[in-house]
Amino acid sequence: MWMMGMTTAERLATVGINREPCWDTDLKQQFIFDGVTPGGIPVSAPERYLAPTSVTFTKGSTTSPLSTVQSFDDGAAMTVSEQAGAPGFDFRFDFTGVITIRALFIRYYYSGSGNHNCWIQIWNYNTSSWTTLISDTGTDATDYQITHFPLPDDANYVSAGAAAIRFYQAESGISSHSVYIDYVALQY
Repeated sequence: MWMMGMTTAERLATVGINREPCWDTDLKQQFIFDGVTPGGIPVSAPERYLAPTSVTFTKGSTTSPLSTVQSFDDGAAMTVSEQAGAPGFDFRFDFTGVITIRALFIRYYYSGSGNHNCWIQIWNYNTSSWTTLISDTGTDATDYQITHFPLPDDANYVSAGAAAIRFYQAESGISSHSVYIDYVALQY
């Protein structure tokens, strides 16, 4: 599910489509539009997010530290460039201390080829395989997308307090293509 990111002023001037989520970038809070109320209705449950504790690269390169993805919309982002050969990139964010997962929350954009797919996946401990949550075709994007992906069956994705999210592109990489990640978190 895609979520709009907007300032408080923009949100208050908007009557969104019924059940459409919105992230207030000033308040750092989620709202749900009801099709009637300007600005939407705040999500009543407290929102708690767990940042990744490490990042591991199998393929791809970055000079950005892990801390760049641990704060939302702070002006810092992790830039990961594709590398020649297949896959173009393959890297994962690991989380520890996970008890339950309600959703995956990511702010990113992928600037690549229309023939390339950036897959965002979560490790399924019961099947010992990656489960694709999002497949994003590369474009000349320059605007961040905010993705809030509910995970109703979280027992598959947590084991001994660990969880993992992977960014993967199966096609051969082109060094001028990159994925820009501002924020990665598990909502619990």
